Amino acid sequence: MPNSNLISAHVDNYGRRNFRRWKTTVGVAYDTPAEKIEALCEGIRELVRRHPYTRKDYFHVYLNEFGACSLDILVYVFWAAPNWATELRERHRLAVDILRLTHHLGVEIAFPTQTLYLKRGVETVPESGTPGYASGVEQAKRAVRVDVSRLVDEVLEGSVPPPAVPD
Repeated sequence: MPNSNLISAHVDNYGRRNFRRWKTTVGVAYDTPAEKIEALCEGIRELVRRHPYTRKDYFHVYLNEFGACSLDILVYVFWAAPNWATELRERHRLAVDILRLTHHLGVEIAFPTQTLYLKRGVETVPESGTPGYASGVEQAKRAVRVDVSRLVDEVLEGSVPPPAVPD
């Protein structure tokens, strides 16, 4: 590269940036009730709001993935830290605070597991093409629709609709 290009080029000095991004995932056990996940997410948001080195106007904490071994909560924050050492120290502080919060709420941090289900006995389901197969499938679909409608009604009863997505 010629020196003239280097001199006239825009150089982005990452060491002098105002904010440093941290994107991590908190994996919680699949048997964690939805109410505890909501409480944990809101608790982490409050930790971010109160932390002295986090950017308050832009951060995200949400249940984000149904992982292979855990329900994954995205923690996406920016540090207003002058250097990497400060960033590391404050990451540590927030991570330990999140662990304390999970312990306080009784939420279990997940670790890689596999569950093996053994079925006793076999249910008889008509095979495709046999008499009664189509009516059995339609009957099962109707039953599922009724169950799901009932569940959605229970979950949404008395709740406020989510805010509109900005354009």
